[in-house]
Amino acid sequence: MIGIVLDTNVVVSAHLNEGGAESLLFQFALNGVLRLFVSKPILAEYEEVLRKEFGLDPEKIEHSLEGSRNRQPISQNLFLTLCELKVMGTTRRFALWKT
Repeated sequence: MIGIVLDTNVVVSAHLNEGGAESLLFQFALNGVLRLFVSKPILAEYEEVLRKEFGLDPEKIEHSLEGSRNRQPISQNLFLTLCELKVMGTTRRFALWKT
């Protein structure tokens, strides 16, 4: 199973555009199609941004994030590398990790 850590921007986009690719990815993570890795600080950031910066309904946020609270915690032995790839003038940023 593929393991992922969702960036806050993906979670925000999933809430703002329920028919978009980010929403589908978020649902895959919550439904166990993908293995979602989270930590308490990551969940706190999701909630803070969704509530304070976007003013989304607290009940809706709580309901949607409830499933992510019981997901795989991020390992203390997690090795995370942030990468940047430039191809033909386009820059893509992504993270790689190994447990």
